[in-house]
Amino acid sequence: MDDKLFGLMTHAEGLQATLANELVALKSEREALARERMALKETVRTSVVAEMKACTADVSGSLATACDAVKSATASLGFKWCLIAGAGLLSFIVASYAFIEWQRHTIGTLSADIANMKATVAILESKGGRMNTTTCGGVFCVEIDISKPGWGDNAKYRIPWGY
Repeated sequence: MDDKLFGLMTHAEGLQATLANELVALKSEREALARERMALKETVRTSVVAEMKACTADVSGSLATACDAVKSATASLGFKWCLIAGAGLLSFIVASYAFIEWQRHTIGTLSADIANMKATVAILESKGGRMNTTTCGGVFCVEIDISKPGWGDNAKYRIPWGY
């Protein structure tokens, strides 16, 4: 029986040695897997960071282009509005100046007409004429002195009242 027991012990020791070797191998495989996992993690992180940088650069470039386009459009629009406002102001000034000059010309012409009319009235008054005038049926008419004789064919001409 001792031999059997000794055989079992030897076999158990052999199994323990095999198990110890397998445990060492398993531990070394786990450590290798952990290193590979860390390397893979670093590779994935590096790859993702690189892709994010590329995407960010693309988005930043597109955003910068869009911002430049908006700035250009607003600057152009602002410049156009300034031009339109300036043209409107210039048009207003020119139109105002033309209107004022037209009024000055009209006033000058009317002043000359008024002076001529006053001179004519003064001449008529110096000759004793003060005619009474009115409109008769929408037509200009003069009061005449029927006590004075008429002249011309059928006494067509008469002396106005007041002469």
